[in-house]
Amino acid sequence: MKDLTVRARCCEDLDCCTPMLTPEVIQPREWAGVPIISSRRVQAILPVAAMLAAVSLWGPSFVATKIALQEVPPFTIAFLRFFVTSCLLYPLWRISSRDTFLDRSSRRYLFFGALFGVTFYFVLSNLGLSFTTAGDAAMLMAAIPVICLVAETLWFRQAIPWRRGLGIIVSIIGVFMVIRQAPSLGGMDRVLGDLLVLAATLCWAAYTLIGRTLNRVPKLALVAHQAMYGMLMLSPFALFEMGQWQKPSLIPCLSILYLGLMCSAVTYLLYNYALKALEASQVSTFLNLVPIIGVIAAVLLLGEQVQLVQMIGGAVILVGVAVSTRS
Repeated sequence: MKDLTVRARCCEDLDCCTPMLTPEVIQPREWAGVPIISSRRVQAILPVAAMLAAVSLWGPSFVATKIALQEVPPFTIAFLRFFVTSCLLYPLWRISSRDTFLDRSSRRYLFFGALFGVTFYFVLSNLGLSFTTAGDAAMLMAAIPVICLVAETLWFRQAIPWRRGLGIIVSIIGVFMVIRQAPSLGGMDRVLGDLLVLAATLCWAAYTLIGRTLNRVPKLALVAHQAMYGMLMLSPFALFEMGQWQKPSLIPCLSILYLGLMCSAVTYLLYNYALKALEASQVSTFLNLVPIIGVIAAVLLLGEQVQLVQMIGGAVILVGVAVSTRS
């Protein structure tokens, strides 16, 4: 049998080199008369499958948080989520990236990234979910790409092309359509919850701006450190809720494990694996599935009612995102 020749494909991160078969061995084969999928086809399918798995795990995160909120206070949920994430990712980073050096400047930006992208974001979003529905939160989170786009445009003082401006306006209209129904469906508490979720999206926009200064930091090191820093900064918020602590039942515990392991750790690995093989526009398309999956999960698992106007509003937000982020 001809020896397989292997060459390395490398990216900016030292840890992302992966073997890739040379074209001479990427040929369809048969075994016992059954065709075997070629290596090239597998390499094309796996990133798509990884991205589909990631968004499928991300989508129900709003439902999992809502379930945990039945017995665990919001700040404690956020702390426990990133405690679980840190227990998995930080040791993994220590094992796989022993030679990675983070200077003082990188650690400072990692700290501020964790402050906005973990601590503030999840304090606000979890607190918002205690007042509003998982469906509302999922639809409002769909506006994150547009909010990040606005933040980058303002921060770097860039001109706004007409297409981007149109998409931003369309998304704002969609957000208004979602929130407008809140008073009649859940009173002012639901309005407050929706506004807190929107405030969380602003924190994510700040996190995105900070993240642009950390492009040279290996992704595993970045997420592992931000999860750990975020967990430590969430601990005072969790201690503030100590008087509300009680022994949770099995389902809320499983929900928190799902949030920490699947939504914050496994999806990170899947997302970054897919990101190395897919274009940014393709990844954005997959991310647009997250609010759709989130709403479906809220209806099926929690029995939440979603009004037609809200569904149209969510669709309008996605249209605005597509228009504003189109190359």
